[in-house]
Amino acid sequence: MGDVRKRVNDHYQYYSIIKDMAWFGDLESHLVKVQHNVTSGRKGYHGSFIPIMHEHLLIFIKRSIWQLGIKYTKTFIRDLRQLQQVTWRDLVRAAVEQHGGRASLKDLYETLDGAKKAVNNVHWLEQTRAVVQRYPEFERIQSGVYAVA
Repeated sequence: MGDVRKRVNDHYQYYSIIKDMAWFGDLESHLVKVQHNVTSGRKGYHGSFIPIMHEHLLIFIKRSIWQLGIKYTKTFIRDLRQLQQVTWRDLVRAAVEQHGGRASLKDLYETLDGAKKAVNNVHWLEQTRAVVQRYPEFERIQSGVYAVA
């Protein structure tokens, strides 16, 4: 089985066959094989594109006559603001991106107000400000206004 990229709107979405397929039985072995003589191997790519140059061979075993373990992937969509495990950096970056890649501290505070991570942190305003000042991916445009660099 090989992974694929399919065009979705204006970009290509990567689909991992292993992640998305149903598994019947117990995984006995997983082999990764380099693909040779593929069309994408003869092309030159620029930027951040990484060509798919491998295939997977999965070997399953059925351990019982009547019972078979079945595993499948279930996708959950969650708002980052409702997750406790998210980093402050990810929260703040998403908030800046929501405002078109440029936001004032006031905008960020309004966007992140009520976020689960903020509710559990009495210093969440200071934490938000520290993130845009600490990480080089944020650029100070003017006093109190930051952009994603």
